[in-house]
Amino acid sequence: MRRKYLSALWKCFLSAAVFLCFTGCGRQESTTPPGDSESIQTESSENSMQGETQQGETRQENKEPSAERQPDDVEPDCQPGQEGILSTERTTATFEAGSFWELNIVVGDDCIYGFGRRQKGEKSILFQVGAEDGIVRDFEVELEPEISVRAACTDSSGNLHMLLFQRGDSEWMEILTLDKSGQTISRIDVSEEGIDSFDLCMTIGADGSYYISYLHGEESSILVLDGNGSRKEAFSLDVRLVGLGTGRSGQIYGMVYSQGGQYLAMLTEKGEIEACLKGEFPDMPKINCLQPGVRCELLLGNGTYGAWTYEAGCLEQAVTAEEMPFKGQDVAAFGFLNDGRLCITGYRDGVYTIECLPGEREK
Repeated sequence: MRRKYLSALWKCFLSAAVFLCFTGCGRQESTTPPGDSESIQTESSENSMQGETQQGETRQENKEPSAERQPDDVEPDCQPGQEGILSTERTTATFEAGSFWELNIVVGDDCIYGFGRRQKGEKSILFQVGAEDGIVRDFEVELEPEISVRAACTDSSGNLHMLLFQRGDSEWMEILTLDKSGQTISRIDVSEEGIDSFDLCMTIGADGSYYISYLHGEESSILVLDGNGSRKEAFSLDVRLVGLGTGRSGQIYGMVYSQGGQYLAMLTEKGEIEACLKGEFPDMPKINCLQPGVRCELLLGNGTYGAWTYEAGCLEQAVTAEEMPFKGQDVAAFGFLNDGRLCITGYRDGVYTIECLPGEREK
């Protein structure tokens, strides 16, 4: 009797188990048993593949905008590696820096840099002025009386590079680089190069190298230094260079001056000078300001006679002599801003005035 009772109970239990299996009511979420390495590896592999797929999709999404971005969709560089927006506005600003016995001004980015002595024999003061607002920002760096600035230029970021020379018992020459706030970026000793000329020009190539030209008689030499001041190349030229600059493409240009006039030339890889097509300036004072344009290869300027654009053999005057706001000795300095405008400063009625004129025209 007992055996039949147990058998009946067992049959009921089996029937209930079968019923639960088919209905799924007794199913629980699956878990991986400890030590089941095959299951762990399979799940890990699936998660890894899923993660890689998601990351790959993300990387592809990040790449798509740059892949679709064509050169014609953006403004051309105003210097190698930098985008520029052409400005056609004319602005005027004034700033009070007091009188100077000796003042030099370099234009770069959206500001101008000034350095000079208020009195003979004093230290040189350095400052920066906003081309738009005329606000003067003094630098802490000062130059001792025996130190002179032989050449200066700016790079695409607006940093100021000055070729300094100290004459005396301990002669030396160095390239001092300051940022727009006047903080020192680097000091590079180039004393061993033995450059001894006051007719110096300096520009910075697309790779950050320094190109320094200097005169000896009626001939010129170009010294090329890397960003650390080590010599890369040196060229001797049988022409007289009065200007040196870098084009928008990174090409190095020089202005060759002679009694018969002057013409624009390119520096070749072999260290030779090659005249640019239709780059002649007959019967014109020295064009000694050469800077990259925004929509043209090169901007050229003279402090009294105006500004020109050069692109693929097309030389066009953008600012005429009649449009120049200052003449002769009233011109303190001039140069081009990174938005393509000609920036000219003049001293009048006890203040310096900054005039910014469109150096490139809309086409």
